[in-house]
Amino acid sequence: MIIYIGFIKEQGKLLPEFVTDNLKLAKHKAVRAVDDALPNNSVHVFKVCLDVKVVPLIVASWTPEGEHVTEVPEP
Repeated sequence: MIIYIGFIKEQGKLLPEFVTDNLKLAKHKAVRAVDDALPNNSVHVFKVCLDVKVVPLIVASWTPEGEHVTEVPEP
């Protein structure tokens, strides 16, 4: 699985802007985000390739008794 993560770079910091699995949509969102950014800033889009096997690390759930966070042991 491939996802694209877009960040606005402002004053040397990367601020998260969007996540998508569609390259065409990532390009469109990057153009829109750079229009909204302050002058002299930029948008950086990173391509992230995920392994075929995705393993959850943390599961958080809410029940009437309260919130529960469970760390899933690595195989």
